Amino acid sequence: MHAYARTLPLIALLAAAALPAPAAAASDDASSTLLLTAQVTSFCQVVQGSGEVELSNGAASFGVMEVCNSAGGYRVLASFANLDRGTVVTADGSAELADDGTVTFVRPSARKIVQSWALRDAVKHDPAAPVFVQVNVSPL
Repeated sequence: MHAYARTLPLIALLAAAALPAPAAAASDDASSTLLLTAQVTSFCQVVQGSGEVELSNGAASFGVMEVCNSAGGYRVLASFANLDRGTVVTADGSAELADDGTVTFVRPSARKIVQSWALRDAVKHDPAAPVFVQVNVSPL
């Protein structure tokens, strides 16, 4: 049985136990308030189509799915191997490759995005070797 399926009946039982017992002569306008709060752990995940990027005349495209429930936003870091330079273009903007072969995008709020990223003006360090990319996501 899934952990949530076991936990929910227990939470309902505890919430019911927290309610005051009805008084024998309670008035019709009596009310009770139960304040229930929950804290959800941040969950962030990224899925990319393939680690190898096939360049054609310095350009390529590949699919990326970003998911992060962090209310404060999240950071997407793409690390490229065997590239001296290039520009990564997403639906939210573009950024040039840093000297260390990475590009970072900051997303201001929680969301799920499935989109195609484009690599433009890419120049390989070693023309005979393939280009690889690894994409990571983390909450802010």
